[in-house]
Amino acid sequence: MKSLKIEMQQSLERRNIPFDISLRKCDLMKIIDGHNVEKQFMIDEIIKAKGHTVLCLPPYHPDLNPIELLLFSNYTPEKWSKCDDHVIKNENEYYASDRVFDDEFDRLVIALNKGDDDDEESEEEEGEESESDMDWDNDL
Repeated sequence: MKSLKIEMQQSLERRNIPFDISLRKCDLMKIIDGHNVEKQFMIDEIIKAKGHTVLCLPPYHPDLNPIELLLFSNYTPEKWSKCDDHVIKNENEYYASDRVFDDEFDRLVIALNKGDDDDEESEEEEGEESESDMDWDNDL
């Protein structure tokens, strides 16, 4: 990522991507991100053509990539099997904790339905306080 605004602008200019010179860095970054093209590798296309799915693992992440566990040890099929089992166990733990997080997050999110608009007039006449307003005043 470019750190200077001028470098971001120059990058956009080199790629002939229009932008407003007055934009802030965060807005320029959105434009840059929107025009980035995902890298495609020939090997991925060959694998997909054979009916397989390409799964890109995070690099240097031994919790999810068993080969990282074997880099500094003697490779044996038994050791590979243990590393593979370790990764599967970690994946299952990640899935379980992710579900817990999603469930807790969903509990905290307030859904706004149609009609839940702050701009709508209440049925009460102006000048009258609702019970909730009075409770608020009492809490202060």
